[in-house]
Amino acid sequence: MKKFWKKRSVHSSIVRMMLCMNVLSIIILSLFNYYVFHRVNGDTYRRNLLEYNRRVNELAFENMDRQILEPIQRVAWNYFSAFNEGQSLLRPQTESILGSVEKIRELTELTHYIQNTYPSIESMDIYYEGTGTILTGFDKVHSAEHGVDTFLPWYQAYVENGKKEGFLLQTKESYADGVPVLTYVKTISFFKWGTNDIVLAFHIRPSDFSKYIDIEGGVLTLMQKDGAVIYSTDEKLGKEFTSGGGDGSKEQKVLVEDGKLQYTVFYRDSVIRDVEYVYGINDTYFYQDFYRTNRMFRLNFIISIAFNLLMLLMITYYNYAAYKKRVADISESAGVRLESAGKSFDSSIHALASEINKLSDAVDSSRDVVFQNAVRSMLLNKGTAEDMHCLELYRKGQWACVCVISLTEKDVEQMSVEELQQAWNADGKTYSVLLTPMEKTSLVAVLIFDGLRGREICLQFQEEILRQWQDCRMAFGRCTENQKEKIRASYRSALETNRYFFIFTEQKTLSWEEIEADKRKNSGSHLKLFEALERDMKKEDLLGVKARLEGLVTSFKAGMYTIDYCSSTLRDVVTLFYQNMQQRQLDMWVVFGYDIREYCKRIPNIDQFYLWISDIAEVILKNIHQRREAVDVDIRSEILEIISRNEENELTLDLLASQLNMRPDTASRTFRQVMGKGYTEYMRERRMSTAVKLLEEDMSIKDIAEKMGYSSSQYFIRIFKEEYGMTPYQYKKKLKEKQE
Repeated sequence: MKKFWKKRSVHSSIVRMMLCMNVLSIIILSLFNYYVFHRVNGDTYRRNLLEYNRRVNELAFENMDRQILEPIQRVAWNYFSAFNEGQSLLRPQTESILGSVEKIRELTELTHYIQNTYPSIESMDIYYEGTGTILTGFDKVHSAEHGVDTFLPWYQAYVENGKKEGFLLQTKESYADGVPVLTYVKTISFFKWGTNDIVLAFHIRPSDFSKYIDIEGGVLTLMQKDGAVIYSTDEKLGKEFTSGGGDGSKEQKVLVEDGKLQYTVFYRDSVIRDVEYVYGINDTYFYQDFYRTNRMFRLNFIISIAFNLLMLLMITYYNYAAYKKRVADISESAGVRLESAGKSFDSSIHALASEINKLSDAVDSSRDVVFQNAVRSMLLNKGTAEDMHCLELYRKGQWACVCVISLTEKDVEQMSVEELQQAWNADGKTYSVLLTPMEKTSLVAVLIFDGLRGREICLQFQEEILRQWQDCRMAFGRCTENQKEKIRASYRSALETNRYFFIFTEQKTLSWEEIEADKRKNSGSHLKLFEALERDMKKEDLLGVKARLEGLVTSFKAGMYTIDYCSSTLRDVVTLFYQNMQQRQLDMWVVFGYDIREYCKRIPNIDQFYLWISDIAEVILKNIHQRREAVDVDIRSEILEIISRNEENELTLDLLASQLNMRPDTASRTFRQVMGKGYTEYMRERRMSTAVKLLEEDMSIKDIAEKMGYSSSQYFIRIFKEEYGMTPYQYKKKLKEKQE
């Protein structure tokens, strides 16, 4: 046995070495995997979990704003603005309604409508200081003579608070019906009321917040900007959270109870000014799935390491034997003779390593790669003298011109720069070409030639390139002397020429001389065009807008303007449309779903820009028209209702304007806009139509004249004849003849 072990000592040492190396590799790999999959992925999981919960809470905060707090603002805007002056909700401020059952009924009907429209508002109180009238709970009207505090338990806190608008801090007190509420107070002031105001109080049930956010799994707190707590599901923890502050968009860690518990806290500003949401989640609850997964991962990780070590012991010797035989075969096939079993292992490895090093040296010294790098370095002014040395053979010529070739992705996939380079530098060529890829779909060619034949050489090169790639575009720079600095200048001019394909969309080749860049203007006067665009947008004239845009594109293609000026002007057009949307209160992200100011920068040419900006204008005008139609329908319905109520009375334009809360001239323009004809013409046609119906019912002409409000029968007969070309008597006679 000892003899056998001594005989195998050389091979067993290699086995031990391989085994130790494999064990060490497994340990290192395991530690690396632990770090990557546990630590790094764990951190990534935490960040993703935090980001996910931040978005969920942002959505919850947004829903609470829209469904609970925003209705408070909408009630004040919709029912207590100057536009509602004279309506039932503002009337008690200037006129006592306590003695009028009808006015109280109108008031309570409207407040009940508000109650049904905004169910998130538990109760609403209104205190009219002008007349001392109080409304509580949507339908109870009181007089302040019995004491304001008797009916409004929150009023004293509002006075002490001294703020015209905001939540009261006594959020845990119960209201009159014993339900805990949050109280938001807003003061409505008009100049003509003097020091008297209308004080609105909206009461919200805190339990409504649980519809949108997990109250059981976290602590929700509403706070003021100064840190005062308005409401919290846990007052003690709520104060701890608010002491940390927040900027409305980030989250932070907060330690409570001497650091025993840690909470992740999210912040968000509310639509209500000076109010902020604060929501904290216990990390034990927040990361419970992560901790459970982490424990399972560690257990599985330990089991996998033990299993790997066990399998390693079983297959190490087998791997050694197979590897030894394989290396020996390769060594012999490569001409490396094995002198002995003990030396063959190392000698074969050294021989293979030597061959690999030779191949690596061959790859590093690749002529084509070095050549292309040298051309690129020359154009970018980054090459050394050693890099330039390999170009000397091809730079034998007096003149040079740089061409930038833009290819399609399909052509790039099928292109071999090395083969192209060999083809261009073959015998029989009258000029040399240095090629190098510059960008993903861009190839740069440096043409080098003798004599003043630059234009002829460029045309010949252009024909050969277009024969190979029909869909490519070529931009030629200046023809210049064959010097490194001037070749770089030619390359820069070729890049500048390439930019003008944005305007010259139908051309496949451009040259520096053709675009006459030195003569182009970097400024222009398109102010009148912008003014015309603004007028057409105001008139909602889509054809006019498209005609202006088409004229702008035509002027850029035909005019001598620099590409920078064209791009800047087109961005100004986009900015004009964006400003028009802001003026019309249209949300760009809602209408288009993206930022048009950024998207325009990615459009490849001016033709596609025209199609895109025309669609933008059409969508904007369509949205403006739809919004205006909705407003016109509401005003039309109101006008028809006013006319119907005053059918048998003398409805003057002044009376109509008064009921619409407009000036007479504004009411006249609005009437013509929504009804399609002037007020006088419309009322005349309406009266005549009613008179015809009454004639058909065989009512006397005198009674019709009185019913329609005419001063005399003769005046009615004259107006009727002007309208229908016959008198009422003649009309009745003709009607009887038809019946007979």
